[in-house]
Amino acid sequence: MKKNHIIPSIYLVTGKGGVGKSTVASALAKKKVAEGEKVLLVELGDTSYNRLVFEKEIGYQPVSIEKNLDAALWNGESCLKEFISYFIRLSRVVDLFFENKIMKTFVQAAPAIKELAVLGKLTSSNRSYGPPMDYTSIVVDCFSTGHFMSLMRVPRGISEAIRMGPMGVQSRNINNVLKDKRMCKVIVVCLAEDLPLQETVELSTALKSEFDQTPLVIGNKILKVPITEGGLDNLIKQDPNNESLKYFSDRIQKQKEAAIRFKKLGYVYKELSQDFSKRAIERVNSMAQEMESI
Repeated sequence: MKKNHIIPSIYLVTGKGGVGKSTVASALAKKKVAEGEKVLLVELGDTSYNRLVFEKEIGYQPVSIEKNLDAALWNGESCLKEFISYFIRLSRVVDLFFENKIMKTFVQAAPAIKELAVLGKLTSSNRSYGPPMDYTSIVVDCFSTGHFMSLMRVPRGISEAIRMGPMGVQSRNINNVLKDKRMCKVIVVCLAEDLPLQETVELSTALKSEFDQTPLVIGNKILKVPITEGGLDNLIKQDPNNESLKYFSDRIQKQKEAAIRFKKLGYVYKELSQDFSKRAIERVNSMAQEMESI
């Protein structure tokens, strides 16, 4: 590896929409900073959630959030443009490439190329290829579960279709980083509800089968009731028509079942709660303190 390339740890955070994966990703980034890491928190897509959390405009180029924590928003076209600029080094030529109607149509019609560019950017330091990034950890707020697996499969698919030349070689190298548990870790966020649990199991099974990755599963928005289970049962017996007590009891039971299910499947399972009476940044900070070392 080249000396000017730091080999960062990559954390890919995914989960079904609405489970709180963006908050978990932000909290993980802050946790890593507290552990002495220099961290880049990346969102994938065209719209930033973190601009609301950190109250800063966040774009493609990293923005400082606090000491040792930067944030960025990546999409496929921006990553592809930076990659080409790095090697051509003539901005006008690159602009002409992207302004060309034929090339613009090609890029828009070929999502796999854009997704490969995102993964190429993400793994560039690990592969010593392209612009180096000065971070010891990169936390990625990824797409939701279905799109996430499509993203993960792109490098292998392209390497199988294009076996010769730089694209085939680099696609294989990207895929190797995604499969290397020393460099890349997957975190799946879920809720103790039937559909998120089922999607998490399906995703975790696919990751194990295709990438030999056993993800960390985080049960989010865990309800913590300041009473013992037996005490709650006694209250329900005293007031059997109380819908709030029934809700708490059912929720706690589902949470227990979820923990048992993932442990039986052999996954590391952690639980996090969220206090929605707090502002977004306060929830992130509170969750970062609640997290155990990951």
